Amino acid sequence: MNTNDCSIIEPLLGAYLDGELPRPAAERLDVHLAACEGCRAVLGELAETDRLLGADPIPMPTDREWAAVEWRLLARTRSVFAGRLVRTCALAAAAAVLLGALAWLAVQVFPSGGSTESPGGYTAQSGTTSGGDEEPLGISVEHGERF
Repeated sequence: MNTNDCSIIEPLLGAYLDGELPRPAAERLDVHLAACEGCRAVLGELAETDRLLGADPIPMPTDREWAAVEWRLLARTRSVFAGRLVRTCALAAAAAVLLGALAWLAVQVFPSGGSTESPGGYTAQSGTTSGGDEEPLGISVEHGERF
């Protein structure tokens, strides 16, 4: 047989081995297998694989084993959640400390004692309008220059 026949036959060998092919297709495959050593070898490998897989079935876990797996998964989930909770609380505490430090720094740099003097030595001056309202009149520098 030529290799074109083999490329058509090989995908059918598993179904042939399991008895899933219709009778006419199985008979044509029998004819091909009688003449083709390569396809017989592939069929032999498939049969050996089936034998090995069927010889030692995979044991199913018992209910007790499943319960143990479930318990471990729950314990792992809880520990992951607890770790995230601790990290979140630590970040919140760090943010609170940082905000407190910034507030303290702001009070130190910009005291609120009613002074309008800025850290650079500039002073805001205000005056009174004819209506009695305070209105900024200008900014003076330490040297007394008026803008």
